[in-house]
Amino acid sequence: MRRLGVDGCEAESTIPYAALHRLMIPLRAHLPSLPERHQEALRVAAGAAAGPPPDRFLVGLGVLGLLAAAGEVEPVVCAVDDAHLLDAESLDALAFVARRLEAESAALVLAARDDRDVGALLAGVPALRLTGLDLGSSVRLLASSLPEAVDPAAAAQIAGATGGNPLALIDLAGELSARRLTEAGLSDDPLPVGRRLEEHYLRQVRDLSGDAQLWLVVAAAGSTGTVDLVRAAARELGVVAAAADEAEAAGLVELADPVRFRHPLVRSAAYNAARGGDRRRVHRALSAAAAALGLAEFEAWHAAKATLGTDPGVADRLERVADVAGGRGGLSSRARVLAQASALTPPGATRQARLVAAAEAALGAGAARLAGNLLDDVDEDALDPVPRGRLVAIRASLALFGADPALRSGAAAMLAAAECFHGHDDALEQHALLRAFDHALPPERLLQGTTLRELGLRMRAGAELRAGTAATLLRALSALVLLPYPDAVPELRRALAALDRLEPAELLLHGVTSVAVTTALWDAPARRTLLERTAAAARDAGSLQLLDTVLWITSSAEIQGGTPRRAGEFVEQVRELRRAIGYDAEHVVNVAALAWAGAPREQVEAVAAGATAAGFGGVTAAGVTALAVRDLAEGRYADACAALRPLVADPFLHVTPLAYPDLVEAAVRSGHREEARALVERLDALAAANSSAWALGVAARSRALVEEESAVR
Repeated sequence: MRRLGVDGCEAESTIPYAALHRLMIPLRAHLPSLPERHQEALRVAAGAAAGPPPDRFLVGLGVLGLLAAAGEVEPVVCAVDDAHLLDAESLDALAFVARRLEAESAALVLAARDDRDVGALLAGVPALRLTGLDLGSSVRLLASSLPEAVDPAAAAQIAGATGGNPLALIDLAGELSARRLTEAGLSDDPLPVGRRLEEHYLRQVRDLSGDAQLWLVVAAAGSTGTVDLVRAAARELGVVAAAADEAEAAGLVELADPVRFRHPLVRSAAYNAARGGDRRRVHRALSAAAAALGLAEFEAWHAAKATLGTDPGVADRLERVADVAGGRGGLSSRARVLAQASALTPPGATRQARLVAAAEAALGAGAARLAGNLLDDVDEDALDPVPRGRLVAIRASLALFGADPALRSGAAAMLAAAECFHGHDDALEQHALLRAFDHALPPERLLQGTTLRELGLRMRAGAELRAGTAATLLRALSALVLLPYPDAVPELRRALAALDRLEPAELLLHGVTSVAVTTALWDAPARRTLLERTAAAARDAGSLQLLDTVLWITSSAEIQGGTPRRAGEFVEQVRELRRAIGYDAEHVVNVAALAWAGAPREQVEAVAAGATAAGFGGVTAAGVTALAVRDLAEGRYADACAALRPLVADPFLHVTPLAYPDLVEAAVRSGHREEARALVERLDALAAANSSAWALGVAARSRALVEEESAVR
């Protein structure tokens, strides 16, 4: 069995995929066996090739493929220690692999401190929470580690005070005699556990020579464990080479490559024992050594640690490091490095812009809480227009991400963001306007802060800023909002043609917009095709979060223009996917599919009510419509009519006409034939405008329903 190992280290914690790169180096020979996209993602993530930032889940698929290929030669075990110190991208990728290992001849073991963030990232991975030894085992371990017998009662007290920590028990036995242990165990004084255990290690550090102590501070501050970097920085400080051997002889470190501390508390004790000025001096030496070795990212990281107050030059270097991280798909690392860069930037617009950029990166990585915390520190008055627009857009996206009732005004917020971009960045302005339309869909009739007409006018004006797919989509969507339906159809068809021509990379950006366009045209085949293409593009790119969105939209689309069975299948796919990437899947509920599946009415209504409270008016309307269809199936025509009338009386864009056929049936069968006839006229006009087989079919069926029974016969 082949063993691969890597330890997390603080200095690499902001360098995307740094730990993963170290772990996978021995498997490079298997890289050619992977699909080209996976090879490219791994190379870009490792900084070995230039290219667009790889999706973190595509990197995970590449690692999974490498392990599978290596496992065909011999079983592979990957041991990851100090996982809480890994860079976020490496930990994400490894968590993805851990959740997907099944038939491969490979195993993955990650060890980490009890850390809430690590626990969240590793959700869904089988976990063994290590606790202390039981009392009997603790006493036996302590006794076996001492040359003399210890009082059993005192040993029990010591075991309890250490929490059964084996390392603490062994270290105490090595430092204290049986007599002193007995005295300590039977006294009321606390034992050297926790902070006292750190002090225990510190005493061992202080037994070393001054040079050896300083060398340990360098090794602890370096934390990459790279022997060359530690050696070069120690030399920069004038530390003799023999100091490293002295530290190893004392049993505090192992001079392997990388350098390994015997215990995290040894590193903590060595580093924290140094005064602040001495630590900054060590980081300056590490920065200089990293620069000499061509390690630009480490040079900037240590320069930041060595800085007291602000330093524009160091902040600029950190921003460049953040750009590199973003280019390698490391949005989490980019967010943290930009936040650090902002702290080193003097007060002013640049500092605030870096905070906004950090929040934007955090949101892109799914770290909504971090993004919100970063935005809390932003002085909006100090921002230039473009960063201010980004800030407004991030806040709107956070509201949608967190199901905050403020999502009702998300479209208005995105319009405000577009106004900030106006005259400064046409592409950002058009993107913000498209997102404004997207933000108007979830609340539907609960929309606040703007009107659909205002949105339509703004999109129409934005379409003229620059040519391209975004402009075509803006013209189509503005026509859908502002024009009579027959006049909007030509623009919608042009948008559909543009969507059909998109390459996979462009579908990742605009594919979801196809749902509004195709639904407005009543073109179910085109909708299904574009959703399938977008899902395929997301799979090929490893963009599982987009795939999650597309599968969810497909589930909703299947309720109308598809089948409830397929809608349920896509909901299950969403749940499977969310489990695979570590999210809770049990709350994934398509309320319309729930109604079609025969769930108790009160359950469906409760889910719909919860959606209303959160501002998701579209979910509420879908639930009401689905219950009305069930009423039709069960012969409660008056109830169906009463449920659908308010929705049709207060129409919402392309969504409401889909309810016309059901309301026609409900009205006819409950004795309101004239009401139904007026709706049939609308359906006939709609079908004549779009010539869709779907629209023509339901229009013909609806007209048949309103004819007199004698004519039907």
